[in-house]
Amino acid sequence: CLPDDLPSLHQICEISKQIPSQTPPIEHHLRKRDGSWVTVHTTSRYVNDLKGGYTILTSHDFTATKAASEALQLSEERFRGLVERNFDAIVSLDLEGNMTYASPATERISGYRADELIHKPLSFFLVGSCICLDESYFSAS
Repeated sequence: CLPDDLPSLHQICEISKQIPSQTPPIEHHLRKRDGSWVTVHTTSRYVNDLKGGYTILTSHDFTATKAASEALQLSEERFRGLVERNFDAIVSLDLEGNMTYASPATERISGYRADELIHKPLSFFLVGSCICLDESYFSAS
């Protein structure tokens, strides 16, 4: 493992001696046979038997999950940047047609703060025949 990971691994082994159940996972790195590194989550459990005691470490390869999580976070940051700097009003709706998000442009255009719009139906903005369109669209689901 990486030198920075050693204190956490020593700590999890010590904690497992004091906690009768499995410890919460810690994230650290392991070197594979080919020299590459993987990120793992490791838990430990101390077992006391007739010969004394020993610690069982269980590790789960977290590399792909971590990479996917980081990619998702980057994608969300890019999307948020696009939406929040857009000059057009952008809202997101739940399955009932209630607003769950209102962009800064929506606030500027409507004069309502985002927190005043959240949980309001889209028909809050619509008038006349548009209200019928809104109601029929969401009642079909």
